[in-house]
Amino acid sequence: MFNLLKFFIYYIFSKSIILSLIIAKIKGHRPVYTSSFGFGDNVVFNIFAKNKITKNKIFCFSKTQYEIANFFYNKKYIYRSIILLPKALNESHIGYNFLVKSKFFKSLFLKRKAYDGKLIPISFYFQGNYQIKKFIINRLKQKKISENLKKILKKKTMTLFVKNFSLKKNNHINFQVRQTRNLEKIYTLINYILKKKINLIILGNSKDHFIKILENNKKMTQKKNLYLFKNISKDYSIQDQAYLALKSIGWVGSGSGANAFFGLLNKKLLYIDWIIQLSDKYMKNIKYIYKKIYNKKLKITYKMNWYDKYDAKNEIIIENNFQEIKKNLKKYFKL
Repeated sequence: MFNLLKFFIYYIFSKSIILSLIIAKIKGHRPVYTSSFGFGDNVVFNIFAKNKITKNKIFCFSKTQYEIANFFYNKKYIYRSIILLPKALNESHIGYNFLVKSKFFKSLFLKRKAYDGKLIPISFYFQGNYQIKKFIINRLKQKKISENLKKILKKKTMTLFVKNFSLKKNNHINFQVRQTRNLEKIYTLINYILKKKINLIILGNSKDHFIKILENNKKMTQKKNLYLFKNISKDYSIQDQAYLALKSIGWVGSGSGANAFFGLLNKKLLYIDWIIQLSDKYMKNIKYIYKKIYNKKLKITYKMNWYDKYDAKNEIIIENNFQEIKKNLKKYFKL
């Protein structure tokens, strides 16, 4: 019954989105939009579609997309769906299961030329430059930033984000390979950063498993100079996220679309428990520490690869340990 209700809800929203696109075409509008539906994908798309939006309008079908677009552009450049998908529902689910199957959903797939001449999808090559940074800073000047956030960021501050899915029953070796399962090393990492007299802001909203787990650990959350971003930014605003990226010394933790502004502002990022992707070499401001796989049958160890599938009977994930993370953090951020 629940699955049927879920299908019906997404189906109704998908029809309203497609109807919105049909109405736009009838009115002579040519809205631009992406078929990559993650938060970071949309932030990056708004940047690199800028030269197309001046003649057309960027299309938003969810509240999150609308907030992102409103940060980057004035309302006259935004075309929104009749009904915006609420934040409780998932853009990727409706996108991949409904929208991309419609002949009326004609998205824009943008690529960017890399240093070797190859065209790389913007979601994998989102390192910023002077023009991008200037554009974001100019938009920030027009927005209201959280006073608490500004106060914290007057001091040297680092940002941390951790993907963890331990609250889900499915913890198979191939399930969400970007996650960090061992949280004890993260607690040790937090303590290490705080001992360096650095503020630490942890990204993540109330839905994130790591945030749920951390909030139950009063010993950690009561530490001085440790802050949860969701508690200092009203409505987890886009402008506060951009401002955090601009003023923070950098990012450490899981690879995620949540770090889009850090990449666009060309800040230092240290990815832990990462897995090989073909696009890794293009993001020069990201330092990758890869998790490994130990093959019990062959008795060999190799880096975990995004494009491979692993056998839970014969292969074991070896995550980065704290000493690995500490060594790279000290060297990369000169702590």
